[in-house]
Amino acid sequence: KVEIGEGLSDQKIAAYLYGTLKLPPFKKKRKDSGKVTVTVDDTALKKTKMRFPIHAPLIDLILEHRRCLKLCSTYLNPDKLLHPRDGRFHSHLKTFGTQTGRLSSSGDPDGYGGNMQNIDREFKWLFLPK
Repeated sequence: KVEIGEGLSDQKIAAYLYGTLKLPPFKKKRKDSGKVTVTVDDTALKKTKMRFPIHAPLIDLILEHRRCLKLCSTYLNPDKLLHPRDGRFHSHLKTFGTQTGRLSSSGDPDGYGGNMQNIDREFKWLFLPK
């Protein structure tokens, strides 16, 4: 049982899918140690969804939950993104550093902000130029 506000760790997802629902586990060989472990990465979840369509709504919810967590931690973390001096997102555009002559983007030299060229479309409306 997962309480509201409690995170969905890979161990809990694996225990539910492979333990409670008795689905066959997907295993993956680790590159660093060569050890074979049970996995619930996105590829394993998508394969499970294809093999067991009855569980597709549950797996879709897990994948959507992961996507939302990633978006929120990447784009809605004010401690990492907003500069404490002025409370704004800073992006540093560089005219050098690429082989093709295009602009590259990164956070400011103080370590705040980020690459404005990689902002997800769903969050572009949050960034208004001043």
